[in-house]
Amino acid sequence: MSRAGMPSAHDKSSVTAIVNNFITRTISGLAFVLIVLGALFWHPLAFSALFLLVSLAGLDEFLAVVRKTGYPVQTWPPLFLACWLYLSLGLIAHDLLPSWSFFIVLVNVPLFFLPLLVELLTGKEKNFLRAGTGLIGVLYVVLPLGLLQFLYYPCAISGPADPVLPAAMFGLIWIHDTFAYLSGKLFGKHLLFERISPKKTWEGSAGGAVFCLLAAWAAASWLGVLTLPQWILFAVIVIVFGSLGDLSESMLKRKAGLKDSGNRIPGHGGILDRFDAVLMVAPVVFVMVMIICYL
Repeated sequence: MSRAGMPSAHDKSSVTAIVNNFITRTISGLAFVLIVLGALFWHPLAFSALFLLVSLAGLDEFLAVVRKTGYPVQTWPPLFLACWLYLSLGLIAHDLLPSWSFFIVLVNVPLFFLPLLVELLTGKEKNFLRAGTGLIGVLYVVLPLGLLQFLYYPCAISGPADPVLPAAMFGLIWIHDTFAYLSGKLFGKHLLFERISPKKTWEGSAGGAVFCLLAAWAAASWLGVLTLPQWILFAVIVIVFGSLGDLSESMLKRKAGLKDSGNRIPGHGGILDRFDAVLMVAPVVFVMVMIICYL
């Protein structure tokens, strides 16, 4: 503030920057939601194609962040393995080659040794750690997103596609994240995990959990598909594993000294910043749905 009590040029520029960032975040956030839901409800193969790109972009970000930490990283072997694994899961999930499903699974097992084989056969410095970081990236980023394809067909591999469960998963995650952020901004005082994420608070976490549970209760009333206890379990998985996913990605970025994993989504950061919760939630939801359907 100036001596006359009027805002200084610096104050005005700060306010302008905050407003512009909010507008950017809002527009890109809405576009992001529309693209994901549009592909989700348009066709299962459209969703699979979109998330193949998301998986590869996320893996590329993961490898870049790991490289920033000083660990050695491979380039093409993890990306090749990622494509193969994701497409294999898609072929099985969508029942596109039913008579080949068992063969597809068998081929994937030895291919997980590809990163290590490349290290052994190339003339470069042999490094077990290089192979390990690539493999971890595939398991951390690509496998969970590949499993999302199965949520279209919860109780029959060749049954009709139903986008309700994957849409509900994204919806619960977005509701949890949004209200955790708002609750933390309004009421946050006690830090949740200062060593990893200095801005997250217990109050924010509690606010996100309450609204996520309320959304699950509403889904049980309006959507059906699952029973009320199953929807509550769904919400608890989102709350617990979504938070773990967020903190895990924050730990990785903190190790690399980065604020964001990338800049692919204006105002929001990278692919990993937007899908960190999904990476932990999706495998557990997959297991939950399979248990509900087949036990």
